Amino acid sequence: EWSGKPNTIIEWDGSMSEVVQIPEGERQRGVVKMVNTERRFGFIKFNDKSSRGDLFFHFSNLPDNGKGVMGAVSEGDEISFVVANDPKNGKKMATKIKKHSWS
Repeated sequence: EWSGKPNTIIEWDGSMSEVVQIPEGERQRGVVKMVNTERRFGFIKFNDKSSRGDLFFHFSNLPDNGKGVMGAVSEGDEISFVVANDPKNGKKMATKIKKHSWS
């Protein structure tokens, strides 16, 4: 049962989750969690001081590194990105993605 606490949602399995507040406009760090080359999208796992979670990205926001965007990032790659609203649905998404190596 939902408690009414702000910024919470009920998941499909009935559990409660807190909605992640993602800062917009500032460059964030993350790791590529999943890439679907067939459908041209993926998800980034990120964690900063104020928020954590998974964030959608579309291949149109990947750099062309000479291999085309299909080879721009792979699962496990360290990246930086900027959060913006998706113009199609208004949801948060990663843009201006850059591959890095901080290790």
